[in-house]
Amino acid sequence: PLGGRPESSLYALGRDGRLWPKHPPLLPLAAFPFYLALGLNGLLLFNGLLLAGTVLLLSRFLPRRPSLSQGLAFASVFLLPYVAFHTYSFSPDLFLALLSAAMLLGLERDREGWAGAASGLMVFLRPNYLIQVLLGLALARRRAPFAVGAALGLLPCLAYNALAFGAPWRTGYHRVVVATAAGPQIVSHTELFSLDWTRFLQLFAHWDRGLFFSAPIVFPLLLALALARRRNRRVAAFVAAVWGWHLLFYAFYVPWLADHVGIRFL
Repeated sequence: PLGGRPESSLYALGRDGRLWPKHPPLLPLAAFPFYLALGLNGLLLFNGLLLAGTVLLLSRFLPRRPSLSQGLAFASVFLLPYVAFHTYSFSPDLFLALLSAAMLLGLERDREGWAGAASGLMVFLRPNYLIQVLLGLALARRRAPFAVGAALGLLPCLAYNALAFGAPWRTGYHRVVVATAAGPQIVSHTELFSLDWTRFLQLFAHWDRGLFFSAPIVFPLLLALALARRRNRRVAAFVAAVWGWHLLFYAFYVPWLADHVGIRFL
């Protein structure tokens, strides 16, 4: 539908004058074989595989024989309500979690090409994840393999943008078609950003969406992140910088509440 605001409309104007999906197509393209085979149950299976892959990759950061407390702390992250909710939802968040885990493991194991490719693909799911490409490049021990991997990962996104919207750097979010009283208009998601520091506080303290209430596990995890500096300072610095960027980014994003359980963006 053509919504009355950029965040509610699903379409963008392409370079050929036709309507194109506003959101990047990587998620539906990846899930399409599952849908073709099993219908909606196939999409649920696809989400389950994404979640299982994320758990498997992140478990590689655990010691070979984790203690009971380490195992419980690890499992608690995936038992939170918003994780279950988004396993039953069709959004790029689980896909981004999988690619983020792959990127982290690549940086930790000095597989920079793998990490770069994962970071590049993230941009084809959500453009503001370009920050992870830049931060990964800055923190990689071997920047050349990371840059090559990132370029390969970015290539599908840039090619699609050029084909659909006329330039590699132009996305559907820049040419959203909305319905107005005067007829269809072209607007940009950049109109949805404004300076309001109370929104920053709401990210933490909103009564049902704030992190204090929807994902309190985040705060002991931040303490664990500080302790993780002793094991791998680069990975800890990368996680802290990425999370800080997204926190600041969505503090300026007016419709950050566009969710049902917690803040899936964070």
